[in-house]
Amino acid sequence: MSQDAKFKLAVVAMVRPQFFEELGEWLDWHEFVGVDHFFLYDDTDGRALTEWAGGDSRVTFINWLDHAPRGETLPIIQTEILSRALVAVRPACEWLAFIDDDEFIIPGENNLRQILDGLTNSGAVGLEIFLRTFG
Repeated sequence: MSQDAKFKLAVVAMVRPQFFEELGEWLDWHEFVGVDHFFLYDDTDGRALTEWAGGDSRVTFINWLDHAPRGETLPIIQTEILSRALVAVRPACEWLAFIDDDEFIIPGENNLRQILDGLTNSGAVGLEIFLRTFG
């Protein structure tokens, strides 16, 4: 891990109210597979995420009031917010993943750290994970 990085692997995600009930499971799973920290953007449109999970030390909440207006399409808003998050939190992380609050990273043998260590040793600078829909 670089000397400046505080976290080996962090996740950035926008969290919507309909996924509050599953958020604890989502955090627990990703911690289990190797995520050190979570940077969550409160996309609740009025229902405060910090009231739900404000005491969780694994989470840093990111909130910007000047994001694209709600009249714009979600991909534009999401791209803008996640681009700002990348600039803001990248120095604190060796690896940074961007996933949605309804997506789970499921690495082979549940060992994401081993995969990332192999990538680091090979000189790779990124990892693309493909979507697989279940159900």
